[in-house]
Amino acid sequence: MKADRISWRHFALMACMVLMTVVSGAYGAPVVSKELRQEVEETLDRMEADSPKLMDLVAEMKEAGASYIPEIMAPAAIEKYQKDERQRLIAGVYLADLSYAFVFGVNRDIMDYGLAVSSLMDQQGFPMPKLDQSFQQALSQEGGPEADERFQEIRKILNEDTSWKERLGSAKGLDVVADSLYAWIMESLYLVSEMTAQSNYDPKFLKILGDHTAYLKSYSALADKVDANPELAALLETRERRNTIGKVLAALSVEKGIGQKEVEEVRKIVGREREKIVAK
Repeated sequence: MKADRISWRHFALMACMVLMTVVSGAYGAPVVSKELRQEVEETLDRMEADSPKLMDLVAEMKEAGASYIPEIMAPAAIEKYQKDERQRLIAGVYLADLSYAFVFGVNRDIMDYGLAVSSLMDQQGFPMPKLDQSFQQALSQEGGPEADERFQEIRKILNEDTSWKERLGSAKGLDVVADSLYAWIMESLYLVSEMTAQSNYDPKFLKILGDHTAYLKSYSALADKVDANPELAALLETRERRNTIGKVLAALSVEKGIGQKEVEEVRKIVGREREKIVAK
């Protein structure tokens, strides 16, 4: 049975809505042309259709024998992150960690990371009241039969809530999407590469790690479209981030197939990038 699908679709739709606006405010006013909007929308449609879902990949690893390793998750300590950019990035990290906790059914971690994401979005000016209310209810009912119902509600909200569409027509909204999406991809790679190493490079795990190339190619395709507008590309830092994406893609696209050497290369690249995001 497929795991509930959250995160990638959520961020892809967020990006689509934001990129279909005119960016304004303190960043100036780079305009997304009609042609670029159409290209971006088509690219995101392909992302939705072609990219695997993180929860599905983690569920496959669980079925193949993976254990829950809380040590590889970022500490849910939002007080460490006071600057806007750090908050936007760590929100993406926490959303990936939330997916990981959901697959293994670790309710305490689901609440910690869910409340952290909700709080960070609120601090960024994009509150998620329904999600926050459900997490608060689950927290108050922890250990009781009603808590499981709250977690089902939370999954539904994460899958279906679109209230953010009305709030993301700003430069800050664009920053939230761009930073969180990139950090989400990095954390997803980090979690899966760490589990692959823990499995002693089991072939099943190697295949699942290789499936992440779809995320990377989709992000690069989106960056290609955005680069048509230099101001917008600079705002999204697509060039710098695409360098990292390119290095990981190269490691995962070797003709002979992924092995221990490639996994360790991915761990090194992603671990270094992740450290920049989660470090104090």
